[in-house]
Amino acid sequence: MSELNVRPLSVVQQERAAFGLRSYDYARYRKHCTSKLHRLRQNLHVTHGKGKEYKKAAPIGVDKAQDGHILIYLFEAERAFSHAQELLNIPSEKHHAIARFRRSISHASGMLPYLSRLPTLSQAELAAYILMLRARFAIARRDDGVYNLALVQLASARALLTALSEAASSSRDVALYTSFLDTLAPEVRFLAHELGHPRAWDIPAVCADVQRSESAAAWPGFEDLLKALEQEKSKKGKGELHALVWEGKELQVREPELVELLIRVQAAQLALDTHAAEAAKPKQTEAASEGKKKRSKGKRKHSLLPAYDALLNALAEAEDLSRRLAEAQALGQQQSALAAPSTPGSGEGKEGDVRFLHAFVTYRLLASRIERDLLLVKMLENPPKRFTKPSTTDKAALSKTSGPAKDNTTKEQSTEPDDRTCLAIIRNLDSVLQSLEQMRELAVVQESLVVGEGIEGRIAFTRAKRIEYLARLYGSQTQYAEALALLERGHFYLRTLSPSLSSTKPSPAELAFYPLPSLLIQTLTQGIEQLQLKLKKEWYAATHKKPVFYDIAFNYIDQPLERIRARAGLAPEQSQQVTSPVAGAKGTKPAEVEKRQQVEHEEVKEEVKPQHPSGWSGYLGGWWGKR
Repeated sequence: MSELNVRPLSVVQQERAAFGLRSYDYARYRKHCTSKLHRLRQNLHVTHGKGKEYKKAAPIGVDKAQDGHILIYLFEAERAFSHAQELLNIPSEKHHAIARFRRSISHASGMLPYLSRLPTLSQAELAAYILMLRARFAIARRDDGVYNLALVQLASARALLTALSEAASSSRDVALYTSFLDTLAPEVRFLAHELGHPRAWDIPAVCADVQRSESAAAWPGFEDLLKALEQEKSKKGKGELHALVWEGKELQVREPELVELLIRVQAAQLALDTHAAEAAKPKQTEAASEGKKKRSKGKRKHSLLPAYDALLNALAEAEDLSRRLAEAQALGQQQSALAAPSTPGSGEGKEGDVRFLHAFVTYRLLASRIERDLLLVKMLENPPKRFTKPSTTDKAALSKTSGPAKDNTTKEQSTEPDDRTCLAIIRNLDSVLQSLEQMRELAVVQESLVVGEGIEGRIAFTRAKRIEYLARLYGSQTQYAEALALLERGHFYLRTLSPSLSSTKPSPAELAFYPLPSLLIQTLTQGIEQLQLKLKKEWYAATHKKPVFYDIAFNYIDQPLERIRARAGLAPEQSQQVTSPVAGAKGTKPAEVEKRQQVEHEEVKEEVKPQHPSGWSGYLGGWWGKR
């Protein structure tokens, strides 16, 4: 007889999160449970028949039961529980809600005969689930006589969940059990307050007062379950999530779905670090590289951009889920004031954790996006040699030059980027600025003074760097005034940046995605000053060509160069006689020109017509028409 593979708490958490119970949409969750039960009964062939008469399905033996048979009981209990929670919000329907609670406990107790076929973890999950249902039923009844028993049941369920989280083999399971522990917190405080406990706010102290004998009476075999869970403890393996740290404080992730996505983010970050370490290795000699060309032919070269894309994809999914979780928790917090005390709600600490996690994941997403854009900027500033070869025209121009002039031209071509490269760098820097400005608005940045100042400094540095390349573009178009005005603004950004980084304290780990040492700032300042001096020299030298319209006047007037050369004592130049329109006007007109002008005058004379006589006929002619 094989074991059944059903984990009640895991199934319940997934269904509640996906189908509306997390946002207090009881009708939607109840409808989902109904459709789920219908599909399970059809697959297991345990329907009630299609005839007019009701025929109860034959019971299934414990030895022949499958996973679906336990799931039928579980979803029946969930459907009744959801209906009871909805009816508790209506004061006139309290007796119907209590009846639905009884039905939910009855369906959940139907899983007890299959307890022997379940593994240890599933047995503990089922015990915790049934104990929580019974305690909530006692709270819904509002009977002071059963509050003590309900507190014992909740304390026993909390002990089982704590043991399960310690024995969990993955971070997802730890988050699963932690989320159920959070749902117990407000109910334990309510019962402790009603029973007059002196420290009702201290949940561990309240649960510690419950004796093990009372827990054993609430659930037979309680001690055996705890001992079995102690033996199930194992080392965390592949599914372990590393600690998320913000300013030295570890963050707790209480949502299993978010843990899964963060594990994916962790794997993508590890792959990116591996590729970066390989790219940072020193290059091999030419002989060794030529020897490996044949063996590595056909293999794809490692690149950091695909690794960054995979990381950004995982972070985007985690950010979307954390945002939806924060919205659902905010909606639940608004409706929890109208809900009954037995409604499973989330405490203020959990609400704050979800919002903080959303801001933290968004910060990580923007930081990775900035790292990728900065990598593209670095690749554009330092392109490979195969992309910097001069063209054929450049080669011809270089061949005509000689000596140091040739060396200077090649040096300028190799160091200064062209217009297309400047445009690409400016676009990437615009993306960096957009991400930094979004990062500045996050709550985690606004609450931290050090991180906020670091973000402001990086915004100023990025703007100054963007201005440098923008001034290069204006200078290439001989718009020197605009370029120099931009460079002055770049100096202003750098002056505002230097006081914020004057301290000798190291940069925090939260700003490691955008390193900004003082040497980098000095290099940018020197580059802007050199570019400013170069543009001023080019502007005052006026080496640009004159426009064409400057030579138009010499086509219409006689050049007095002969007289000037004669006064200077130089020999006269033999120049071609150019008949200008002015000189032609002094001579006689050709016959064809005179004839054409005469014809034009005659045509103009023919077009002239005599005017109408003025008087009453001019005014009254419009009434009776012209004759």
